[in-house]
Amino acid sequence: MTFSDFINKDNRRQIRNSFPDFFVSFQNDLSNLTLKAVEINDAVTLEFYKNEILTKELSLNDYLDSILGNNVQKINDRIIAHFESGNHFIENLPLFIIRRHGSYSGDEGSLRRRRGWLVKFNNAWIVYADNFFPRHFFESAYFVDSGSDSEFSSLNMDLKMPYSSGGGRFEKKHRIFPTLTHLSASSNIYLSHLHDLNQSNYTLSNIEVSATTILGNNSDNKFGYGLIENWDNGKQIDGDKNYRIIDNELSEDELNFLKAYNVRMLSPFNYFPFPKDRHLKFDSMNGESHTLRNYVEKYLEIKYKDSFNKFRQVARIKN
Repeated sequence: MTFSDFINKDNRRQIRNSFPDFFVSFQNDLSNLTLKAVEINDAVTLEFYKNEILTKELSLNDYLDSILGNNVQKINDRIIAHFESGNHFIENLPLFIIRRHGSYSGDEGSLRRRRGWLVKFNNAWIVYADNFFPRHFFESAYFVDSGSDSEFSSLNMDLKMPYSSGGGRFEKKHRIFPTLTHLSASSNIYLSHLHDLNQSNYTLSNIEVSATTILGNNSDNKFGYGLIENWDNGKQIDGDKNYRIIDNELSEDELNFLKAYNVRMLSPFNYFPFPKDRHLKFDSMNGESHTLRNYVEKYLEIKYKDSFNKFRQVARIKN
């Protein structure tokens, strides 16, 4: 199956019913048991409890062996190849993704979100996505085993990449790309970052730089959500949808940051599935635990070696 096949809405029901057996059984366990992740003798063990009685144990390594998709390395390598040499959009300029600004609710949130909206700089394009967009790439590692390095660019050029999982009536106004809900939307697990997109630093020109230094966090920054008039007065694409124009060039550091930011955002190496807090005992490590993250990173480094080290390099993660 190719990535294009994977995000085709006509295939979604069949794919949803084809998750690996362990993924399904683990979900069922979390519906009936409570989990505790503990560090014992320089290793992490997952303990399962029912009515405060320990019923079974599973090492973190065995858990990761079973829960991660067979093709995480292949998906990672294709993402890196795309952003290193295959990222070509309209006018042969690269297209970079920025996660939406501000998780606001109600009318305020509706007016701030720009999922699937485009911005054109003189030397690059920007598209806004939501927090759930990366899940398509993580979940694809269970199913996608073929395709070409140019597939992601082709989906962008054809305006078929689903940068949004939904959105209200307002967002449809200038949303150029389609919506698609990820497969595990109602699951008992969530994806924890190894290296956060916005809180961790990026090494640029031998200096550690935070994401917010470049992206900002409000409408005034050129990467911010801007004003509606910025799009209303923009140029059209795909018939009746507008894109915003910013008559400015992104610097070399900004372009390098966006490449690293996007690799962190999309690579399945930067995530691991872990139970939501409501399924954990109160004294358990959760998916945000630095100790747990360190163990997962060691696991990936040992198992995927050069491919994982390449991810760290391109994602500009300090050694």
